[in-house]
Amino acid sequence: MGLGCLNPGKCNCSPSVLLWDIGRENPSATSLEACQDVYDGLGIASDLASAGEYSGNLSDYKLILALWTYVDPPWLASLSSWAGRLMLAGDYYNVSGPPYGTPNSNSWINALCTTKGVDIQIDSDYINRSNYARTVSNDLTSSSASLSGGIHSTITVGPSATQLYHSVGTFGAPPYIPCVARHRVGDIDYVVNGDGTMFVTAGAVASKAAWLEQLFTAP
Repeated sequence: MGLGCLNPGKCNCSPSVLLWDIGRENPSATSLEACQDVYDGLGIASDLASAGEYSGNLSDYKLILALWTYVDPPWLASLSSWAGRLMLAGDYYNVSGPPYGTPNSNSWINALCTTKGVDIQIDSDYINRSNYARTVSNDLTSSSASLSGGIHSTITVGPSATQLYHSVGTFGAPPYIPCVARHRVGDIDYVVNGDGTMFVTAGAVASKAAWLEQLFTAP
């Protein structure tokens, strides 16, 4: 369970972070508890859906991190009147498998992006890279020049969207593969990520504390 605000002078705890890890394609995999631990350490309040902490009111949150979602969440209809940042995290899809990855969550994310006019799509592919490099420095990437990663799907970034990170080959060599991008549509800043696993492994998540904080604090 989240500890709530540990540093009231640093964050605005109402609204807070919603860690949406139910209705996901990999229910046996680790939850977003590691992300909650990071937010606790940062003094940023968060609610973990798998722990029954969702308030039922989307206006309580300014950041939603939705992991491998493929079942429509109860807050979906409320997006039309919500303002904030929505991180949609899919993952790789190995058609020849196993492992097969998350084709259903990728499809759900793509359908939502199409419906909402978000110019980003997760591709059906399987890329094994260990490091993500910052494509552009802005209010969502200035804290972290690189992120640890792994097997992921590439994403297609349309002209209206902005690529944030790309995965690189051995020793930083090309080709450079898009893996995280954003597109602000109306009052929602959509961020699409092709590697949801980066949010569930405790050590890897802890190394992304500065980025997780920026996802919450950036305007």
